[in-house]
Parts: sequence; structure tokens; C-alpha cells
Amino acid sequence: MLPDIDKYLIYLDEFDLSREEKADLIQAVWSVMETHADKAFGLHPSQQVCGYRDEFNLQSQDGLLKSK
Repeated sequence: MLPDIDKYLIYLDEFDLSREEKADLIQAVWSVMETHADKAFGLHPSQQVCGYRDEFNLQSQDGLLKSK
């Protein structure tokens, strides 16, 4: 998923950067956020290749404790 660069450019107006540098910064921050979200939901390639166990996957309901 790619970020909408124009949507986030206004947050970098106070910095003395060219439009290209601002776009690079937005893409870098987006990539970091996306990687953390992927890891949290078990979608990161390293988790898929290494056989990451489903009980640590936040989307999996198998590891939940059942309480009455």
C-alpha cells in the first residue's frame, strides 16, 4: 500500500526540504509503520517464511483464554 503523499505534505511545511525530500521522508515513515503493523498481524514475510506460530498472531482466536 502506498501513502497519499499530497495528504501528508502539509505536516512537513515547517522543514526546509524539497518536495522530493518530503516525499522520501513520508515514504520512509510509512514503510516503518506498515512493517510494524504487518508484524503485529502476522503478515511480515519473515514470520511467514519461518513458520511463525498462529498463537502469536493477533488475528488468531485460538490462543485466547475462555472464561465463564
